[in-house]
Amino acid sequence: MDLIQRNEDVISKKGDLELLYSINNFPIFQHCVDTSFDEDLLADMNYFISKETGVIQLNPLIPLEILYNRKFNAVGNLWKEHHKSFASFLSKYKFLSLLEIGGSTGSLAFEFMQNNPNIDWTILEPNPNIEKNTNIKIIKKIFDKDINFDCHYDTIVHSHTLEHSYDPFDFLKNVNNNLKTNFFHFFSVPRMQVWFENFYTSFLDFEHNIYLTENIIDYLLEKSGFAIIEKQFYGPDHSIFYATKKITNSNLNCFLTNNYNLHKKLFFDYFSKYKLAIEKINNKINTSSKKKYLFGGHFNSQFLIYLGLNVDNIISIIDNDIKKHKKRLYGTNLFADSPEILSQINDPLVIIWNAPYTNEIIKSILDINPKTEIIKLF
Repeated sequence: MDLIQRNEDVISKKGDLELLYSINNFPIFQHCVDTSFDEDLLADMNYFISKETGVIQLNPLIPLEILYNRKFNAVGNLWKEHHKSFASFLSKYKFLSLLEIGGSTGSLAFEFMQNNPNIDWTILEPNPNIEKNTNIKIIKKIFDKDINFDCHYDTIVHSHTLEHSYDPFDFLKNVNNNLKTNFFHFFSVPRMQVWFENFYTSFLDFEHNIYLTENIIDYLLEKSGFAIIEKQFYGPDHSIFYATKKITNSNLNCFLTNNYNLHKKLFFDYFSKYKLAIEKINNKINTSSKKKYLFGGHFNSQFLIYLGLNVDNIISIIDNDIKKHKKRLYGTNLFADSPEILSQINDPLVIIWNAPYTNEIIKSILDINPKTEIIKLF
């Protein structure tokens, strides 16, 4: 596998990146699979920071055609409510033809079209996992600089996609180039700064490859030729909804504050806290005679394991997604089961850290077996 080298800051384009931390041979795919461990692809997950901008980013990067060669479904009530809220946010504005970049399962489109059935909605997605719907058009491609729709759409939307791009400024410029002046551009992004400050695992990973704070996003929008019309927060820590429109001129002289010292301190505090928490959990599970499980067939569990969580006595992963059941968590030898298996076990022990979904998951587990001992990382 030929990795993509990011030898300069993604924002300033200067070669001033400083290595902060490395997790060696980390699994590049985040979900559960039915292949053998020998087929897993691993790569060093190296965290760098720019001395000029203070932007934390990964280097090297995984080729997109490898990283996104599998279909992915987001499940859970929070995501359903996210799509419902974002669709309501979009409904405040009037448009006729919409291009959604990275539509995945089509959940946002379905939610929006329940109340707006006549909208012309097209999804641009390299690996769509969408049930057939005659009202939704699908284009199987990655959104890149070669995409040119000749301003066919009066609106472009994307949800939790910008943070996956390898150059967010180029991404936004490509969006701008496919819109006429005063046409709409809506998107939802994770509140990465809140995630980072609250020690969520996926503030950076091979998919979320750059630490995009709200200030950085605002800066990139101004620089790429968009005016912010409105922002709306979804949940206390989940997402930001942006409503923007294309303006006549880009501001190439806009200013971004250098947060090098702040971000560097936060970063080292982040990993120090994780290492201490994992050490305490290891001490707990090594002395407990209960049957032990780890929640989440996803990056959260991989992150804990590759930072040192002892899984020798963990029976399996439990996960709500039925498509993961009886499959192996990539990069590990643990297989996933339904949380319903806990109903047959006396006093099980479950390790959980899936913020911002932790409380939702804990409630569902205790509904299955109130005697379950829950160990949260923090």
